[in-house]
Formats: sequence, C-alpha cells, structure tokens
Amino acid sequence: MTKKPIIFIFFISLLFSCVQERDLSQNTVIAHILSQPDGLHPFNDNSVMRSFICAYTQKTLVDLDLETLEYSPSLLKTLPVPSKDNKSFYFELKDNIRWDDGTQLTGEDIAFTAKLMLCPLTNNAQIRSNYSTVIESVEVDKNNPLKFTMHAQNIHWDNRLILCMIYIQQKNYWDKQGSSLLGDYLKQEFESGERIILENDTFVALIPYWAVWPYETMIVPKRHVISISELSEQEVHDYAKILQKLTIRYDNLFETSFPYSAGIHQAPTNGEDNKYWHMHMSFYPPLLRSAEVKKFMVGYEMFANPQRDITAEFAAQNLKNCSDTHYLKA
Repeated sequence: MTKKPIIFIFFISLLFSCVQERDLSQNTVIAHILSQPDGLHPFNDNSVMRSFICAYTQKTLVDLDLETLEYSPSLLKTLPVPSKDNKSFYFELKDNIRWDDGTQLTGEDIAFTAKLMLCPLTNNAQIRSNYSTVIESVEVDKNNPLKFTMHAQNIHWDNRLILCMIYIQQKNYWDKQGSSLLGDYLKQEFESGERIILENDTFVALIPYWAVWPYETMIVPKRHVISISELSEQEVHDYAKILQKLTIRYDNLFETSFPYSAGIHQAPTNGEDNKYWHMHMSFYPPLLRSAEVKKFMVGYEMFANPQRDITAEFAAQNLKNCSDTHYLKA
C-alpha cells in the first residue's frame, strides 16, 4: 500500500522538475515553436512562425475568431463603416487603449502605421503591393483624434479590412526619439561595422541586413534629411563621391560593367508632415558569383520568401576589398 503514494509523489516531483519556474508578475509568455521565424520585424518579415509570435507581441485593429471565422473589433469600437461608394471607410478607436508609456492610442498612430507598411524600406515585396494597390491615404479627424478615415484607390473586396490586420506602431515613440527609423538603424550598423562598405563625412554606403539581392546596397545620408532638396552643398559633393566610389567597386568586383537597378527614395510630396522619412538610395544588382552567373527571383522566392545565396556580411567584405580605382584604369 505504501508503494502507490511513493510512486505518486515521485511522479508529481518529476513533472514539476520539467517545468521551468518563472516570475508570474512579469508580462511574459513562453511558447515552444517548431522552427525559427525569418525575423520578428512587424512589416519586413512574413513567415508563419513570425506571425505566430507577433500574435502575442503585436496588436491589430480587429481580431479573427478562428472558430467562427468572424472578425470582431479589438482596438475599435465597431467594425469600420463604409461610405456609399465603398471607397472610404470610417473608424473609431476605443477610448481606453494606451501604450506602455501611458499615452493614448490615436488615429495618428494608425496613419503612421499605414505609412510604414507602404514605405519601400519595409522590403516586403511579397505583401506590400497588397496594401499599396488598395490604400490611398489615412486621414485623421481634426476634431476627434480617435476617429480616422481610410480612403481606398478603387472599389475592392478587401477595402474594409485591409487596414485592420496591420500591426499598429506608436508614432509618438519616433517623435520622442527625434530621429528617423533609418537613422536609428544606421547607429546599429556603425556599432557593428560588419556591413558598412565605405563612408565619408556625410554619407555611408552599406549592405542592409535584410538585403535580398546578393550585392544589394544602400547609400544613406548620416544627417536626417527627407529629400535631395534638403542636402547642403557639402552633402551634395559627398553624395556624388560615394556614389562614384560604390559604382566603381561594383565594376571592379567581377571586372565587368556591373548591371543594377537603382532608385532614390524621398519623402512623399503630399503636403503632409513626413519627417519620419529618411532619404536613401537603393541598388538591386543581379550578379551573384561572376559576370555570367546571375540570381533569378523565381518559384518559391516570388511567392514565399526570398533566399539569400550569400550573407550580407560576406558581400560587404567583398566590396570593401575592391579598389576605388576602376579596373580599366588600374
């Protein structure tokens, strides 16, 4: 008879020994997942595991009931109300939603979040077009900061809920920091130095950690400017010099006229306050291992997640090792 209680006590002790004790006063959740997510960025990454984790760490305007497949308001008082032409949708936030610092969630946060999703820097080519082809603008009510309107480009079946499933970000955080998102990112890159190719007094050229193309790069001004028109005379000179040096290194890498697509990202000219923007120039070159071997975005990479053939750090080091003198003049 004494064996059964002893076995029971041993079994219970064994169970408790397998559970890690944690402080329940902390706002934490411990979950075991099958694989690592591609990242935890609320906009750049898009894997299933990332979405699973973000379901705990991020908030959306509405929730989806997985049993009934019905949407219900989470941060909103009611589901969005459409206009007669179904091209505008009216929202009102609950008045008791606050951020960790105690400030209230407002329509400005929603408008800021929409701009982040539409920003080319999100580098989420798989889903960004889902939003950029639908959302025209988000307008905050001047008389009530909890009300806002999303204007759609055309009539679309997804108009009503397109804004509702984006992870909401706090605009006031960036205002307090007095810096741009890209400016804060530059600080991290300077701390590690691994992906920086070259720099001068006012500009830096680097390979971003999220780069998809093998030798994808960015040229970024060190000062927070939103467009070329804000550059000083010295910055214009430095911009030209770093652009020249970077493209020479491209040619020197495989001793060929290096092909690439390039674009300058500047703030929208919509008359609004776009101080969150940070001007930058991006290069998307297709060459991979030689002048003849190219990377192609096909199959899985077009419809799921792009795959890196080489790391950003390896690519940066290769470009660092290239000379500033063009190989045809060496």
